Amino acid sequence: MATSELHTAPSWARTSDWQKRAAIAEQSVLGRHLVRSFFLPFTATGMSAWPFLFRERFTGSWNFWWQAHLIGCMVDAVDRAETPRNRRLLRQLARTHYRLNGRGWRHNPYYDDLAWVAVAVQRAERRGYVLGYEKALQGVREKFEKVYNPQYAIPWRVGEDFWNTPANGPAAIFLARCGDKQGQDLAERICDWMYHSLQLKDGPYQGLYADGLRLVEGKEQRIDKIYTYCQGVAMGAEMELALRSEGVKQQEHLRRVCEIVEACERSLLSPSGVVLAGGGGDGGLFKGILMRYLADVARRMPEVEAAPGVPLWGGRLQQVQQAAARMVMRNAQAAWETAAWLPEGMLFSAKWNDLAQLPLRVVQLDKKAGRATKVDGAVGSSAVAEQDMSTQLSGWMTVEAAARLVRMGCSYGY
Repeated sequence: MATSELHTAPSWARTSDWQKRAAIAEQSVLGRHLVRSFFLPFTATGMSAWPFLFRERFTGSWNFWWQAHLIGCMVDAVDRAETPRNRRLLRQLARTHYRLNGRGWRHNPYYDDLAWVAVAVQRAERRGYVLGYEKALQGVREKFEKVYNPQYAIPWRVGEDFWNTPANGPAAIFLARCGDKQGQDLAERICDWMYHSLQLKDGPYQGLYADGLRLVEGKEQRIDKIYTYCQGVAMGAEMELALRSEGVKQQEHLRRVCEIVEACERSLLSPSGVVLAGGGGDGGLFKGILMRYLADVARRMPEVEAAPGVPLWGGRLQQVQQAAARMVMRNAQAAWETAAWLPEGMLFSAKWNDLAQLPLRVVQLDKKAGRATKVDGAVGSSAVAEQDMSTQLSGWMTVEAAARLVRMGCSYGY
């Protein structure tokens, strides 16, 4: 098949309806990656890479936080169009994830992993899509409360002197959504620490959040790497607190949201408005996470009256909402336009300003298979980034974010 044909949507997929596009993304990713765990009935899990060999059903890698985002994408799908099948798959995914890591996720030493699954399962349970996870979620919360360091925040993993945005952002989102004052207060302290310690106050990336802060021989060393998902979870946490605050506190959280969104639009996009970052492995998820929380800003921004002595608003909130919506819709469109079309459905590109590359064929796979490998807790990209489920989830959650904005009348005409 010629390249032009591979990147031209077939007749059945030629639609501008974002609800239909999201359904196609759901069917495509699940069709390639979803399997029964170890062939056991009533289980569901996502294969980390596609195509995969038969033996990889038993020996393939299982990436905890990728699976958590698969659960999150299924929540999006059920929100959009609940069916008996996707409701059943969501329950199976959550149950399999819960059991594979020792009931209650007790065997995972990474606090960022625990935060991601807590956010996903909490969303599902609050909507009534899954039941019976209250005790497990409470266990995650207690771990966060126990390990929280008042001088810093929640570490990346057990025994690590590294406090980062990817652990603390989703942890703060989860804690704020717990709905009680104690959880909200801890989320407040975490967000204050991130803002004062990790937000860049000057330079070309002013307003964005650095990766984290590490102790090296007793001295603090900030890691000034800029990742798209750090901005997503920072704005997501601040939004959750803004929705639960009043007065000066709410104004402060909204100001921080505005700074992050404005910095993203200023610093992270190509001239056409497409996120420049891309890749596979863990990084495959980064863009989609940013789009998820930009969509939250676009649709959930509270109406706030100007406060005396706080020269903030004057249309700034509305401008930020529109900017957030614009980024989501443009990137969702780019993700759609750069996808390849296979008999197995659409294949999202690893970089939304480049056409998708085709993964290695099954007959080309050796025992290493060019697969993503884990080094010091992070998973790198496969030989072809489009092989990775993380990359495909990123595209799917972005299309779902666009569909959600359109459903709720928050796409602002984009």
